[in-house]
Amino acid sequence: MGPKTDTWAFGCWLLQICTGMVPYEGVEDAEEIYNLLVNEKLTPLDCALQQSVYNSRMIFSNEDLFDLLKSCFLLKHEKRPSARRLLKDDKFIQAHFAELRAAAEAELVKQKAEPTPAPVLPAQTLDLPAERLDALEQLSKVLEDPEEDSDEKEHEPAVTPGRK
Repeated sequence: MGPKTDTWAFGCWLLQICTGMVPYEGVEDAEEIYNLLVNEKLTPLDCALQQSVYNSRMIFSNEDLFDLLKSCFLLKHEKRPSARRLLKDDKFIQAHFAELRAAAEAELVKQKAEPTPAPVLPAQTLDLPAERLDALEQLSKVLEDPEEDSDEKEHEPAVTPGRK
């Protein structure tokens, strides 16, 4: 498991979005999928291309999409590109996700530029007398660390009348 597994999973997701079929559709048994993958070296892309003429036409009609899917399904995980590499170098992603990526980057810059406001505690928003604020402060300390007040003896749980 790791980033290269994520690349494989991204390829499965993209393949399903493009074809409407889950990878290895029609194969019920995990052992059979293992056999297809390990022994026969059939990736989800290979299976999708074998299953349907429509899939083949759709995937082959965009060379950049085909190259992206091939790179996601490289059998040797160390040869698969990372997500960062795909974002940086892949032609299909650059062509179709550039606008989305630019918007996300602009939002990050905006968030970094705007100072984050300090959180407002509930007691600060209430107009309460000082003794009530003190009581709320003490209660919040007890709730944060119930072991701190060790002088108090433990209370028995309340019993509802009529229940045992």
